[in-house]
Amino acid sequence: LTPSLYEEMKQLGDAGLKPAAILEAMKKTHPDEQILATISTIYTARRRAQLESLQGLSPVSHLNKTLLNTDFTTATKVNNEGTLQALFFCHA
Repeated sequence: LTPSLYEEMKQLGDAGLKPAAILEAMKKTHPDEQILATISTIYTARRRAQLESLQGLSPVSHLNKTLLNTDFTTATKVNNEGTLQALFFCHA
Protein backbone atom coordinates (compact mmCIF):
# COMPACT_ATOMS: atom_id res chain seq x y z
CA LEU A 1 0.00 0.00 0.00
CA THR A 2 1.13 3.52 -0.69
CA PRO A 3 1.53 5.79 2.35
CA SER A 4 -1.70 7.63 1.53
CA LEU A 5 -3.64 4.37 1.12
CA TYR A 6 -2.11 3.08 4.36
CA GLU A 7 -3.38 6.15 6.23
CA GLU A 8 -6.80 5.75 4.64
CA MET A 9 -6.81 2.06 5.64
CA LYS A 10 -6.00 3.02 9.25
CA GLN A 11 -8.87 5.52 9.33
CA LEU A 12 -11.33 3.02 7.86
CA GLY A 13 -10.15 0.35 10.30
CA ASP A 14 -10.54 2.75 13.23
CA ALA A 15 -14.08 3.43 12.01
CA GLY A 16 -14.83 -0.27 12.47
CA LEU A 17 -14.78 -1.55 8.90
CA LYS A 18 -13.71 -5.14 8.30
CA PRO A 19 -10.78 -5.80 5.92
CA ALA A 20 -13.03 -6.82 3.01
CA ALA A 21 -15.06 -3.62 3.38
CA ILE A 22 -11.87 -1.55 3.66
CA LEU A 23 -10.53 -3.02 0.43
CA GLU A 24 -13.85 -2.48 -1.36
CA ALA A 25 -14.09 1.12 -0.12
CA MET A 26 -10.53 1.90 -1.19
CA LYS A 27 -11.14 0.50 -4.67
CA LYS A 28 -14.36 2.52 -5.00
CA THR A 29 -12.81 5.79 -3.79
CA HIS A 30 -9.77 5.38 -6.06
CA PRO A 31 -11.17 3.93 -9.31
CA ASP A 32 -8.36 5.43 -11.40
CA GLU A 33 -5.65 3.93 -9.20
CA GLN A 34 -4.71 0.28 -9.60
CA ILE A 35 -4.83 -1.15 -6.08
CA LEU A 36 -3.06 -4.50 -5.99
CA ALA A 37 -3.86 -5.11 -2.32
CA THR A 38 -5.70 -8.22 -1.19
CA ILE A 39 -7.64 -8.88 1.99
CA SER A 40 -4.46 -10.46 3.34
CA THR A 41 -2.59 -7.21 2.61
CA ILE A 42 -5.21 -5.28 4.58
CA TYR A 43 -4.99 -7.71 7.53
CA THR A 44 -1.18 -7.34 7.55
CA ALA A 45 -1.35 -3.55 7.32
CA ARG A 46 -3.93 -3.38 10.13
CA ARG A 47 -1.68 -5.52 12.32
CA ARG A 48 1.25 -3.19 11.58
CA ALA A 49 -0.92 -0.18 12.45
CA GLN A 50 -1.95 -1.86 15.71
CA LEU A 51 1.66 -2.49 16.66
CA GLU A 52 2.53 1.14 15.90
CA SER A 53 -0.27 2.32 18.18
CA LEU A 54 1.13 0.25 21.07
CA GLN A 55 4.28 2.43 20.99
CA GLY A 56 6.57 -0.54 21.57
CA LEU A 57 4.66 -1.79 24.61
CA SER A 58 3.06 -5.19 25.04
CA PRO A 59 -0.74 -5.12 24.66
CA VAL A 60 -1.24 -5.61 28.42
CA SER A 61 1.28 -2.89 29.32
CA HIS A 62 -0.42 -0.54 26.87
CA LEU A 63 -3.80 -1.35 28.44
CA ASN A 64 -2.38 -0.63 31.89
CA LYS A 65 -0.99 2.71 30.70
CA THR A 66 -4.31 3.61 29.07
CA LEU A 67 -6.33 2.67 32.16
CA LEU A 68 -4.27 5.01 34.35
CA ASN A 69 -5.93 7.99 32.63
CA THR A 70 -9.49 6.74 33.19
CA ASP A 71 -11.99 6.17 35.99
CA PHE A 72 -10.95 2.52 36.24
CA THR A 73 -9.31 1.24 39.40
CA THR A 74 -6.24 -0.87 38.66
CA ALA A 75 -3.94 -3.15 40.60
CA THR A 76 -0.74 -4.50 39.09
CA LYS A 77 1.79 -7.12 40.06
CA VAL A 78 5.38 -6.78 38.82
CA ASN A 79 8.42 -8.99 39.24
CA ASN A 80 11.84 -7.90 40.57
CA GLU A 81 12.84 -6.54 37.14
CA GLY A 82 9.70 -4.40 36.96
CA THR A 83 8.02 -6.50 34.29
CA LEU A 84 4.24 -6.53 34.51
CA GLN A 85 3.07 -9.97 35.65
CA ALA A 86 -0.62 -9.36 36.39
CA LEU A 87 -3.18 -6.65 35.86
CA PHE A 88 -6.57 -6.28 37.54
CA PHE A 89 -8.98 -3.50 36.70
CA CYS A 90 -12.56 -2.60 37.47
CA HIS A 91 -14.75 0.43 36.97
CA ALA A 92 -15.07 2.49 40.12
